Amino acid sequence: MAGIFSTNSTISGVVSTTGFIQENLNPIQGQCVTITHHIKTHDTLYSTLHEDEIKRILVNKLAEEMYRQNAIEFTKSADPRTDEIVLKARIFVVPDDQVRMLRTAKVIK
Repeated sequence: MAGIFSTNSTISGVVSTTGFIQENLNPIQGQCVTITHHIKTHDTLYSTLHEDEIKRILVNKLAEEMYRQNAIEFTKSADPRTDEIVLKARIFVVPDDQVRMLRTAKVIK
């Protein structure tokens, strides 16, 4: 039996969803951040953009929104063996098929 819990809020084109879905006792927990980028159909810039360039625009907007929402953990530590400062950024992600499962279960839009 699948259990679903979801909370949605929309702020200026950004949808933030905190949800939980359990399918076959394998829980998926986390926050889904969705951004929207509008391009006019007759915009000459759009017709010249390659699919990878469009994806990069969306990925950059997603990264900015995740940073704004404090969804990224940043750490700094010293490594005395190499005399270096080690900087890390972490975020929890799931494969697109799990995001699709949440979307088709209507947990996220």
